[in-house]
Amino acid sequence: MTRFRKLAILSCCAFISNVTLAAQSSWQPIQPFEAHYDAYFKGISVGSGLRILKRTAANTYQASSQAKVLGGAGMSYDETSQFRYDGEHIISEGFKRTKKVLLGSQKIVGHPDRNGGLFVSGDDKRQHVESGAWGNTLDSSAFMVQFQTDVKNGKTTFHYHYVEGDEIKDYQFKIDGQETITVPAGTYQTIRLKRINKGSRETFMWLAPKLDYQLVKMQVLRDGKRWSSMALTQLKLDQPSTATSSTNE
Repeated sequence: MTRFRKLAILSCCAFISNVTLAAQSSWQPIQPFEAHYDAYFKGISVGSGLRILKRTAANTYQASSQAKVLGGAGMSYDETSQFRYDGEHIISEGFKRTKKVLLGSQKIVGHPDRNGGLFVSGDDKRQHVESGAWGNTLDSSAFMVQFQTDVKNGKTTFHYHYVEGDEIKDYQFKIDGQETITVPAGTYQTIRLKRINKGSRETFMWLAPKLDYQLVKMQVLRDGKRWSSMALTQLKLDQPSTATSSTNE
């Protein structure tokens, strides 16, 4: 190998290393927030939702999600998740979820294993959900924060394995375009993402960069017709100067 070729290879390696370090140093997590939503079924308001992200220590967070349908008389759930970041990836440190329906209730508890998976217990049933090619297995609250974080940091492929109650979800998304949308909280320029799946059901999510990539709308279509959706009504961010819930674009 000639000296010139050796120098060229070394220069190329140094360039790649510098690019990688720059990308790592520019990575940013989602800021703590409190987001309120209205829920709709076929365009009719049926309930409300709440998502909260808190920083409990330097690298430890608590994410909680709540939802009520018909004021809680129809269905409600409450989930609390503890997690930390390992580089760009979220590591679950456990979660608790309670779901109430007309005929009873269900309680699910998740504990981490040592390899990015979860032990999930509920209703006298215990299962081990391992990590895999998609990365770590998360609960549904931590999954949504990881999704927002990935979009915020410029990723273009999205694959997640997460636990919702006692069900295991395997979701992939793709960027479907940009769109200006209006929700009760205001009008925002958003990134529209679509779930990759087969069948007649389509799921879309709209994230607003100005709101620290907060979810401002989610919609499910069945056979091309509106089925269910949720829309942002109020938002509080840790950095109020970034945006307010009454700001219109």
